[in-house]
Amino acid sequence: MEDKITVRLPNGKLISNVPKGISKTELLNKYEMREYTNFIKKYEGLELTSYKPKHPDGSEEEYYTIGYGHYDKNIKKDTTITEKKADNYLQEDINIRLPEIKRAIPGFGKMPLEVRTNILGSWFRGSIKAKHKTVTLINESKFKEASKEFLNHTGYLKKWKPQKERRLKENKDVSNSVATRMEDTAKAIASLDI
Repeated sequence: MEDKITVRLPNGKLISNVPKGISKTELLNKYEMREYTNFIKKYEGLELTSYKPKHPDGSEEEYYTIGYGHYDKNIKKDTTITEKKADNYLQEDINIRLPEIKRAIPGFGKMPLEVRTNILGSWFRGSIKAKHKTVTLINESKFKEASKEFLNHTGYLKKWKPQKERRLKENKDVSNSVATRMEDTAKAIASLDI
């Protein structure tokens, strides 16, 4: 039987039953990837049959989505996949986006994990991209300004925030709404300004 150890991560969290030979860097990478994956799964939800996402104004996306928010021109109507395939798509999507983020935001790897998961989640759904002014402000360490700029976004102001406000008036849960996700990302970015 392989020896197992307990390792304390930089955030203080203890991880037990770690194989003795695994490096701390490898363990951190696995832990971070699990956190990224869980974050995306929580907010995207799982759809095993393809669908076209609808916007609050009733319009639809051009292509189909499947799995955990996997949006792809190669996904056709009525495509069905397994949960394992959805997990594979998600891993591929994260592996594509993380290098993009790291190129656009050189200090990304030094940010707290909560901030990184929120940025990845917003990058994943397209609320933030390399050429956004938000990214420029983050790179200039103007985090409060970046937070405000992030929410000064047409999609947020004209679609998602009004939808959230309507749902609140109807006493509906808004914890998983796009507006809530964007607000959480803005708060996470602002938290860097200490």
